[in-house]
Amino acid sequence: IDECNEELPNEVFLAKFSIVLTTTKRLTAEWKNGSFEEHLRKSTKKSYRSFNYDVFNEHRHSSPCPLLKVRWLRLVVDEGHSMGKKGPPTNSIDFSSWITSDYRWSMTGTPTPQHVARNGYGLGNLIGLLKFLKFQYFSTSHWGEERCKSLNKGLKEGQLASFFRLRQLLNLFMVRHTKKDVEQLHKPIFTMTCTHMSATETLAYDTLVSAVQMNLVTTSMKGKTSGQQDSLLNARQGRHAKRALSNIRLACSGGTRVVPTL
Repeated sequence: IDECNEELPNEVFLAKFSIVLTTTKRLTAEWKNGSFEEHLRKSTKKSYRSFNYDVFNEHRHSSPCPLLKVRWLRLVVDEGHSMGKKGPPTNSIDFSSWITSDYRWSMTGTPTPQHVARNGYGLGNLIGLLKFLKFQYFSTSHWGEERCKSLNKGLKEGQLASFFRLRQLLNLFMVRHTKKDVEQLHKPIFTMTCTHMSATETLAYDTLVSAVQMNLVTTSMKGKTSGQQDSLLNARQGRHAKRALSNIRLACSGGTRVVPTL
């Protein structure tokens, strides 16, 4: 596993391997050395302006990362939804876009944000991912901005045609697998095992449950002022309700043995 503690071997050595594994930490660290195009610009001393290259002026004597000097057959990014981050690209996204490969794969099990109807964030996340995959449909040279605006407008208005356009677009480059698609994956076998709580766990459990019950009872009482806003059943107190439930579960599974430290 590449922990980014040492320099990478040269490109000749890396090209000998069929598979090379690295981390986003390595990509972020190598980003400061610039892209291969930036290296060529400095070596040929041509004065042309290129996207996002002038930030590397302070590293004039740095050599591009060996990963950029190899033409790879396939670039596979795990947790690939991070490549579709909306807003300015991160260092790792920039570096990944510089790597030369015949194919690009983005693997993830995280759903795309579903906030299209409100602010278009989900669609923006998807567009960023398509740009990383070098899918030219939404590129500037192919009227990508106009297509994106048109599709986003249709989704916000609830137009069925926009939904089918988006689905047809996704079918061109996306492959979706579910557990049912894997024939070798057997159905899970569930078993239930009951264990007795220790005296300490029982005391912690009873204390936490009593605190939750006290909150529900006192905030539901009718009086001159209502305490409904402080109830754990109130939607605004969802974070505290989840924490209370988590603490109750923790008390039943050895949580009382956790020693706090400063």
